[in-house]
Amino acid sequence: MEKVKKIKLFFVGIIIVTIILITIGTIFFIRKINKPRNVVLPAISEAMAQGMVKENEIYIVRVANPDEFGTGGWYYIDGEEKIKMMLAEGNLSHELSDIFLDPDRNSFLVKGKINEELTQYNGCLTLDVESWYLIAPIKRDYGPREYRKEQRFFYPKDYLDVYDLEQVDYTPVEKQE
Repeated sequence: MEKVKKIKLFFVGIIIVTIILITIGTIFFIRKINKPRNVVLPAISEAMAQGMVKENEIYIVRVANPDEFGTGGWYYIDGEEKIKMMLAEGNLSHELSDIFLDPDRNSFLVKGKINEELTQYNGCLTLDVESWYLIAPIKRDYGPREYRKEQRFFYPKDYLDVYDLEQVDYTPVEKQE
């Protein structure tokens, strides 16, 4: 009887030690993956972006779903309502690839001036973009393997990195003055 108790205790001890080691290994692995490396463009938090919004100058925008808005484009949210918007000069779609620009995938803080002429022509608010920021978390969709051979299982959710530059998913454009 005594021997059976010792064997049971021994196995319970091995199970507890194994669980502890797996937990420590998992925590180490997650921290190693999420450690910022080669940050190229950091994202800002949703709360920070909300605090920076200023009507007729700074908006939080998302890529519009063509089914919802017809031609696509962009939209911003005013209270509960989605309002169509166009981005003209400095459109951030010139710098980011489609992996970031699927409808309703990511939010962006854009700063610029309203282009009155294009606003009248387009029939919706049109903004000449001076600067923009990604809002965390950043979501990516690499598409099917046929489209893109290199797939990324783990990727940073609060910044763009050197990998995004190398894959031409982010191509910074010099501002013309």
